Amino acid sequence: MAERLPRLYRLRLWLVERLLRNERNGMLIAAAAIGVLGAGAAWVFAAAVEVVQIALTAHSGAPETIAGRLDWWQRLLVPTVGGALAGFALVLGQRLARGQSSTDYMEAIVVGDGSIPTRPTLAKSVASLLSIASGGSIGREGSVVQLSAWAASLAVRPGRGAARRQLLVACGAAAGIAAVYNAPLAGAIFVGEIVLKTIAIESLGPLLVAAVTASVVSRSVLGAEPMFGHPDVSLGSPVELLAYVGLGVVAGLVAPLVLMTLDVARRGFARLSVPLPMRLALGGLVVGAISIAVPAVWGNGGAEVHSLLHEARPIGVLALLLVAKLVATAATTGSGAVGGVFTPTLLMGAALGGMWGSGLHRMWPTTITDAGGYAVVGMAALLAATTHAPLMAIVMAFEMTLDYQIILPLMLACVIASSVSHGLGAMPVYDLGGKKRARERAAGAPGRTIDGLLQREVPSIALAAPFSQVVQAFLGARFNHLFVVDGGGRFAGAIALHDIKPHLGDGGLDSLVLAADLVSPIPSVAPGASVAEALDQLSRHQGNRLPVVDPAGRLIGCVHKLDLHLAFAANTAETR
Repeated sequence: MAERLPRLYRLRLWLVERLLRNERNGMLIAAAAIGVLGAGAAWVFAAAVEVVQIALTAHSGAPETIAGRLDWWQRLLVPTVGGALAGFALVLGQRLARGQSSTDYMEAIVVGDGSIPTRPTLAKSVASLLSIASGGSIGREGSVVQLSAWAASLAVRPGRGAARRQLLVACGAAAGIAAVYNAPLAGAIFVGEIVLKTIAIESLGPLLVAAVTASVVSRSVLGAEPMFGHPDVSLGSPVELLAYVGLGVVAGLVAPLVLMTLDVARRGFARLSVPLPMRLALGGLVVGAISIAVPAVWGNGGAEVHSLLHEARPIGVLALLLVAKLVATAATTGSGAVGGVFTPTLLMGAALGGMWGSGLHRMWPTTITDAGGYAVVGMAALLAATTHAPLMAIVMAFEMTLDYQIILPLMLACVIASSVSHGLGAMPVYDLGGKKRARERAAGAPGRTIDGLLQREVPSIALAAPFSQVVQAFLGARFNHLFVVDGGGRFAGAIALHDIKPHLGDGGLDSLVLAADLVSPIPSVAPGASVAEALDQLSRHQGNRLPVVDPAGRLIGCVHKLDLHLAFAANTAETR
């Protein structure tokens, strides 16, 4: 055993030096595993939607296509019945979830500890798939992201620390977006730009790993291709960039109207004194009535966007589609249906861009030679204007089409659309994080100090411990520094893993060397210290943990380097 111990220790040291040098590597491995969970959540939800579609309509596939195959009375009846069933699912879920909050992934990431309750999540997911499968004008991305984040919250043990747990749950959300849209970079940026409100390197790396893993698994299992194919887009001349600037302005002006319509519908349905199932049934009835004339309003609109990007439509048809989709989406979400408005916004934007491009082509056919590119840019510009996340919209449109020719117009239109919408005072559609953050600031902004990051279970060793106990403590720990305390629990310093490497082969040290002979002083902080102060102290130390010592000198816990960086990045985003 005496000979095996140094070998085991040297193996541990090699792993630390090569694979586990810091906590970021461990986070990346965890993020990859969460990416697999995200892809699984997307596959399970898509399969469940297809099963319910067949049960309700005897067809499967894109909702818009299914609507076109049904008689007018079926288009009217199916969304109504589906809405009622979704309402009953929500009511049942509320009863089963008594005592559990209905925290969604944004709340869990922004102001929670990363915990997402199970029963409310599953109830909302069932209600969502009933609404989606019956033609509700919402996207599946909302439920897939919630399920993916929920799976991540279950997989991450609470002892990791709130900041790291929040980041891994955010990785689940990024994986869900990437799996739905086959857009890994956009999935990571969506969570960074909209949810975390920062694209700091500490968070971006794990988000990218999770999103890429989810996308790769989705492609392997589902054979996913770019969501909207490869539209043939070309830029006639640099002068045409002015037309895309105009489209950005138009999208920025239309976005507040879209957001206002969604809000008015929500408040209108909330004033109805009817049971929830009846309210959702009414929302479905509105969608069904519209679909009698415009079947394309069924579902999230993904198939219709694909069609718009590859074939020209008359301006009148596009205008009707834009208005019909807006009203159908407002009725669905306003009635209380659970789902996203991401893809419906893309359809409205594509219709808006197609109208703009077709109109300009009629006026200047020699300058505006290709009206198809305006549908691509229009969908991204309206998305940027309604979310105030232009970078995400740019990247997502590119990943969905893989057309490099459209990058310059995309950048111009998305930035301008977002700026115009923001200048008009429009609140972004995903504003929950901003409202929650405002309440946090009003309550004293927890997270600006280390108290919320404190880990109280800290492996330590006594000053009088022999050398063999020091070695055993390192073998059972994941850290490069071992904290040392005296008999009264007062902090005495730390022993570095590398400092004892030369003495491993010396069997006589156990009776001669104590922990007190190996300890060295390292910086520490007091409870209530600011995150910035803790980072300053940690910069003077090579380890990944900083001891927290009370006024009496007792070791009461530690803060992790990664948690401090994440908290600092979040606090920096708050002040912008």
